[in-house]
Amino acid sequence: MSETAEAIPVPDLGTPAPEGALPPVIEPDAIVPEYPRPRSRRRKGPPPPEPAPAPHVANAEEKQAIAKALGMGWRILFQLVASKRGEHWALSEADETALGNVWADALEPYLATSAKYMPIAIATLVTTGVVVPRVQQDAALAGVAMPEQPKIEVMP
Repeated sequence: MSETAEAIPVPDLGTPAPEGALPPVIEPDAIVPEYPRPRSRRRKGPPPPEPAPAPHVANAEEKQAIAKALGMGWRILFQLVASKRGEHWALSEADETALGNVWADALEPYLATSAKYMPIAIATLVTTGVVVPRVQQDAALAGVAMPEQPKIEVMP
């Protein structure tokens, strides 16, 4: 190699290209479609969930009816226990009212979602209160001993 470098010829970029050598360059902004293209829509994911409905606030009349129904349920349950364990388990009317009012206050936030189940719950309680004492009485009249209840030990 010689220490002298040979000059490489560089074309003059200011001169136009010879005819037919390259196709003319079309700028992207100059292209106009025959019809308007629809805008592409970017998907953002699933739509946000619907806001939760405002909780139902029971008026005084509804709350009193709920308290009465709950009190009746407690009376039936305690009467079932009283039929087996003794009359000291039976509720007085004041106890029934107190339990109904306290539980109506405690369950009020949940009544909006569970109110549709209230009729079946009350029907079940009333039916149990009617049927179980009769079954127990039939068993006592027939001389059949009712099955012994399991003993529950409370751990300290």
